[in-house]
Amino acid sequence: MKRAPIIVTLLVALSLAGGACLLYAKRQRAPVSPGAAGLAVAHAYADWEEYAGDVERRDGRRHKVVFIGVDGAAWNILDPMIEEGLLPTFAKLKREGSHGVLRSVDAYVSPPAWVTMMTGYLPERTGIYTFGHWDRESRTFLPLEAVDTRTPSVWDISSFAGRRTAVINVPMTYPVRDVDGIMVSGLMTPTKLHDRQHFDLTFTDSGGMPDDVDPPESYSPAMSAVLEHSANRFEFYLCDTTNDGSVGYDKVYLKKRRLESGRLEAGDATSCAFRVGEFSPWLKVNHLAPDRSEKGWCRLVVIPGGRSRSDYVLRFSHTLFAAGDTDVAFTYPGSLADSLQERFGYYFPSSWLDKPIIPEFTADATRYASYFYEYEDWDLFLYVFTQTDNIQHLDGVTPITRQVYQIIDRHLARLLDRLPEDSTLIIASDHGFKEYSISIDLNRLFQQLGLLSYASGPEIDFEKTLVFHNLWCVYFNRDLLDLEELNRRGIETPAGMSADESLIRYLRRAGRGIKAGARGTPYPIEFCDVAPGAIGHAPDLIVKGTYGDYHVEFWNLKRPRDAVLRALGPDEKWNHTREGIVMAYGKGVRRGVELPEMEIADITPTMLYLLGLPTPADMDGRIMAEAFESRALARRPHYVIEDLGVLSRGESVSDEERETLERSLRSLGYIR
Repeated sequence: MKRAPIIVTLLVALSLAGGACLLYAKRQRAPVSPGAAGLAVAHAYADWEEYAGDVERRDGRRHKVVFIGVDGAAWNILDPMIEEGLLPTFAKLKREGSHGVLRSVDAYVSPPAWVTMMTGYLPERTGIYTFGHWDRESRTFLPLEAVDTRTPSVWDISSFAGRRTAVINVPMTYPVRDVDGIMVSGLMTPTKLHDRQHFDLTFTDSGGMPDDVDPPESYSPAMSAVLEHSANRFEFYLCDTTNDGSVGYDKVYLKKRRLESGRLEAGDATSCAFRVGEFSPWLKVNHLAPDRSEKGWCRLVVIPGGRSRSDYVLRFSHTLFAAGDTDVAFTYPGSLADSLQERFGYYFPSSWLDKPIIPEFTADATRYASYFYEYEDWDLFLYVFTQTDNIQHLDGVTPITRQVYQIIDRHLARLLDRLPEDSTLIIASDHGFKEYSISIDLNRLFQQLGLLSYASGPEIDFEKTLVFHNLWCVYFNRDLLDLEELNRRGIETPAGMSADESLIRYLRRAGRGIKAGARGTPYPIEFCDVAPGAIGHAPDLIVKGTYGDYHVEFWNLKRPRDAVLRALGPDEKWNHTREGIVMAYGKGVRRGVELPEMEIADITPTMLYLLGLPTPADMDGRIMAEAFESRALARRPHYVIEDLGVLSRGESVSDEERETLERSLRSLGYIR
């Protein structure tokens, strides 16, 4: 339910041509220009811009906002580290600022959570519900992109208001949009390369390395691999050509060769050595164009993989976006990609990493954050760390997890030293994390209820399936759903109740009745309604994903389990909770205050308020007034604008980029 604003508001009624206050034309690679729609915005904003000027004259300059996102951060993880003295900066922020729990969206996963946080609107208003959307016509699950939501984000509003804005590594920002400043896209950015490469690898158990490029036969068994790429990640599938089942190889020697027209051809080789099974040094491999010309270099890192009798897997993560190396426009302006390459030699966006290398990538992320923060004197600066979510999924809370948080803590300490006096720092997470012991396969439950059928393999048979679940969203097969079909399947249809209502009633009862073991231990689950009129590819229901010590399987569209309930393995026990964190620090913020539970949609209206900008009256979020001193609130009235309108769709990703995103989500387990 939408909450009434705590601050007394001054309503500014706007009447704009076309009924929309903020529109986007097709993206142009040029400095931000208001254009026809933008001029309407500028005129409409004139009243509160004059007010903002009065505030600036009283305060001496514009108030600034710095936002740091820490994906998956939770107090049950942070507080023990704070008590141990491992996170002195987080402790300082709690002691000298306000802090509390931030309640996420119904399907508390990154895309809908971050979009709601950065727009102030709930998923039914943004059209972003999970990691993708189900296309009912093609019966396929499609990945998301920034243009899938037409709801203006905080950076759209700040840019049109003339506030210098930096948006860095925020999920769901690809393809990038023009801003009055810079943007570097985050999670869901594809990587697209233009050629394939072949690698020959030889393992040695002696610790020695061959002296020339072609290793002698004594260094066997030989391994061969073809590179495959997905978003931000390369994978090598290696086969032991000797099939002798040898294990224990200590080092590996790599020779890179071209792969053209299905034939292996010798080409310029680059060799490197690295140690297998522990943290590995950086591996540098030249990247050649099909005409053998240099296209720059790919900085790669080894991620140790699994070993069996006949194969070995090494994963490599692509860490370079170079302007001449890819068509992916991941920065605005486009020239910023060249600046990154010149400064760092590489740029690593959000991706999924194996745990031994996450601390070093986190340290890299802090260097990026510092570089962008010092790039200019920003009015609004936003940066998101995603490594915390990554390590918690893989490892829960371990020494590596603590190391990752300590790296971020040290970065925050440096940030506080550079934070202007007239600034507010906001730290927030999109959801929390905790450990679970049991998982529920909802599709297996639907199968037992006679609602879902599998084909001969793991694929769902949609000709016979009435209900299915994926990514914590439940979908009805509209080609089958009617009262007659429900009666045929033995589902009660009370008089006066529609087919949808009858099916939802049945599912709620079934969800409450899940039990396990001879004692019938209950494991009830809950379904959340989707608001009427929800836009986009809305699901029919959202399942509450996590409970006391059990959770619902997140991805199982094409992976049926043997039973509805199962014990979780040691590497899959940690998953999301709905309770994230929020912290505020700076001028006018109350000190040492624990806030009541805030809503994730409250972040954007709070940032707009601090910037001296009005908030749309229809926003689901509200200003977090409890975090600020009463005199600070009195000094800065809250202006409200009636309607902000929507963005035009603008540019979309290409079919090839969409395929890359699908491969990425599949490799991460979000699509099966």
